[in-house]
Amino acid sequence: MTSADSPKPEKRQVETNSSSGNRPATETDLAPILEDLPPSQREAFLKAVERDPQILGIALSVRTSSSWQGPLPRPRDLRAFGEISADLPDRIMSMAEREQLHRHAVDKHDLAITSRGQCFAFAVAMLAIAGGFVLILLGRPLEGGIFGGTPLVLLIVAFLRGNFARQSPASPGEETQEERRRENR
Repeated sequence: MTSADSPKPEKRQVETNSSSGNRPATETDLAPILEDLPPSQREAFLKAVERDPQILGIALSVRTSSSWQGPLPRPRDLRAFGEISADLPDRIMSMAEREQLHRHAVDKHDLAITSRGQCFAFAVAMLAIAGGFVLILLGRPLEGGIFGGTPLVLLIVAFLRGNFARQSPASPGEETQEERRRENR
């Protein structure tokens, strides 16, 4: 049943302090609010506005501050898209499904690159540590200590920073590394 098929309530005037002065508000002015109300609640809302015109301002501000999150439009908006073109809701749904598949593929790719980078970094660090050990065996303890100790210290620091960054809760207003990574995508 569309809004055109629904029975029209009688026109009623309600005194409000609208932006155009103190003129009576009609149901046409209230249409944005009334369309969201079930028919059983419309009459009660109109009576409440007649008793206290400030209710209208509150209802308008609450209605304009509503929000919707998610990859799909609200169900009523999806129905409205269906009125424009019968296949539009299906196309919107398949678009959301393709976006989800793409997001999963990107996440999987990012994880693979990160893992590969960690493996290469570990291999390079082990080679440097082994090179430092060889230098020490060849009688060059200062160069061997620097060449082998530096990557060892850097590995320990990276390990500790990574563990602390994942475990420590962010203070209010501060983003974690994971939140920043998600937002930068």
